[in-house]
Amino acid sequence: MCCGKDLPPRKRRYCNYNCRKTYHIHSPKEIWESWGDLRTKVILRDNCACQECGETAYEWLEVHHIIPINKGGDELNINNLITLCIVCHKKKHRKRRLELRPNQSVLVIL
Repeated sequence: MCCGKDLPPRKRRYCNYNCRKTYHIHSPKEIWESWGDLRTKVILRDNCACQECGETAYEWLEVHHIIPINKGGDELNINNLITLCIVCHKKKHRKRRLELRPNQSVLVIL
């Protein structure tokens, strides 16, 4: 996202390797170090529980961007973050991938 171009499908933050390299070189160290603190604040704000299923095992909890960064969501805004367990987080991302490819059928093997 550092160059301002729209990202192609399946890309997370950078349009290409050079964009990624430039972003990491010029990003302040404090931003990357603050992620751990922000993650902890989000989990505590959400009462140490997944906001979808209620899972409370801390080692299963992750922080999810409500509006994806590649769709304009703020990477470090606490209001754009939510606590999800690993399972619900995977479901959210699977749902987004399906929304990108609505005409394709998906075979799910359990």
